[in-house]
Amino acid sequence: MFQALLKSIKSLTQAGTAGLSEEEHKKVRIINTLSLLTGSLAISIGTIFYLFTDLLGILIPANLEGICFLSIIYFNSKRRYKAASISMLVLYCLTTLYFDIILGQVINLTLICVFLFCLTLFLYSSKLLQIVGFTATVLTIIAMELNFYFQVFPPYELSMRNQFIFRWVALACFLSFIAIIIVFYVRDRRAWYNKLKNYSQSLEDTVLQLKQANQSKRIYLRETNHEIRTPLNAILGIGQLLETKVASQAATNQELGEIMELVTHLNSSSIFAKNIVNNVLELSRIESGIKENVHKVIFPVNTWISELVQMHRYLAQSQKVDLILQVEDDCLSGKVNTDKIKLTQIVTNILSNAIKFSPKNGEVKISVYRQINDFFIKIKDQGIGISKSQQEIIFDPFVTNGNGFIEGTGLGLYIARQMVLLLNGTLELESKEGEGTTFTIRFIEMLENISLEHTPQPENELCNLINKKVLLIDDDTMSRMILYRYFKAAGCQLVEAVNGKEGLTKARSERPDFIVLDTQMPVMDGRETLKNIRQDINLRHIPVIITTADSFAESRHEMMNAGATEFVAKPIEFQVLHQTLSRVIQ
Repeated sequence: MFQALLKSIKSLTQAGTAGLSEEEHKKVRIINTLSLLTGSLAISIGTIFYLFTDLLGILIPANLEGICFLSIIYFNSKRRYKAASISMLVLYCLTTLYFDIILGQVINLTLICVFLFCLTLFLYSSKLLQIVGFTATVLTIIAMELNFYFQVFPPYELSMRNQFIFRWVALACFLSFIAIIIVFYVRDRRAWYNKLKNYSQSLEDTVLQLKQANQSKRIYLRETNHEIRTPLNAILGIGQLLETKVASQAATNQELGEIMELVTHLNSSSIFAKNIVNNVLELSRIESGIKENVHKVIFPVNTWISELVQMHRYLAQSQKVDLILQVEDDCLSGKVNTDKIKLTQIVTNILSNAIKFSPKNGEVKISVYRQINDFFIKIKDQGIGISKSQQEIIFDPFVTNGNGFIEGTGLGLYIARQMVLLLNGTLELESKEGEGTTFTIRFIEMLENISLEHTPQPENELCNLINKKVLLIDDDTMSRMILYRYFKAAGCQLVEAVNGKEGLTKARSERPDFIVLDTQMPVMDGRETLKNIRQDINLRHIPVIITTADSFAESRHEMMNAGATEFVAKPIEFQVLHQTLSRVIQ
């Protein structure tokens, strides 16, 4: 019997909850529970009070109240949830006001108003319904107080015994209502706390897994990067050596001329491959969320842009594209204060794209100018242009606009924009299909602290390497062989070492003019070797050029901070290496 009763009560409290979300299920269950309890108490207590007082003014309203509250459960069972929740609030307000009028101060009905405030906050998530609930409760209190002061409706006269019974029974009921709300609230907060705790733990575990995965990815990329760059260095190096051998005779020998064209394309493709590897590594850094530091240096505009364009003439030659550089007079003697490496990568990505997507016998124009203290670089090509729809997504990663001959990875422009933003600049695009594309890079007040003396700039001449003694320290036989032949052809005296320990010994005995040092070697790596060189009073003055397949930014900064004179990432372009040596020697 008792089990059947419990089952019936549970069925009534769960009425209309099937298929609801957890939050809605909880609210409907609270309404059903309060309605069942209030309705049952109203009918039973109203009947008992009638037996004590013989007042139909208590019996009939109490039974009507009970029936109305029980009907709220019916509304929920029919999924009329809003009608049920609003009906509950209205019924509580009306019955509170009525029984306050007929019983006066016998029962402290203000407790039920406290309950109504709590109920409104707990049940109604809508701001409008909360305002309606608070307003109804406040109006009920005002009406009760007005009736108390002005006695518009006088209360029933009750004996002291009946007043005592009414007072304590009503107090127990009201406290029960408040207790139910508190219990539901505590359970709800506890459930939310447990969910939050579990979610927080799950989130911490996920973050840890992501960090581990990201670290594993970076290690993998670092190792893969090294393994790709080393053979790519051999391909590009041998290609450049072949080009040097063939170039002098290609004009008079048709077969050698054809070979020369193939070698040019080979070297051009190697440089494109190097740029792709650079962009993949940069994308990995951006996606990892590692904060990139800006390392500002002051350097002359004209020298920097001239060297950069000269580096790209090789690519342009392979594509049969003419590069035109225009530097306005205001910038010829100017200097900029920014991160030189990042600025170089920005222009490299955009200029490489312009060359790739230009037609044969076309031209790419690079303009450098200033407006007050703002610094501009404009790169314009004569390619097929970019459609309006493509322009909206062209700066997203992995979006490319192939020209039928070369397809890009779609990373160059994305990385260029990220770096421009990092340097507090803007990158704008103008393009019409069939009329080419123009990219404008603008940096605000980058020229604020420049030197504007109009003094003649030194020519960007490559230094003479004849009779310069070079110490090559590299464990990779192919890399040493390529550099050996390059420096030998330049007239240098060569000394070789296969690890840092042997390199230190030969540096002390041979006293070279400069040292070309790899970083990853057995016995003693490049970092330890560089440290020993800078600590040796007889060697510390010798310039050290780092040539390594580890091109990560942190590796570059680590080696430069440790005392390296210059840093050249593999695969090595001979022209870049010669420019670097010229700066060091001059």
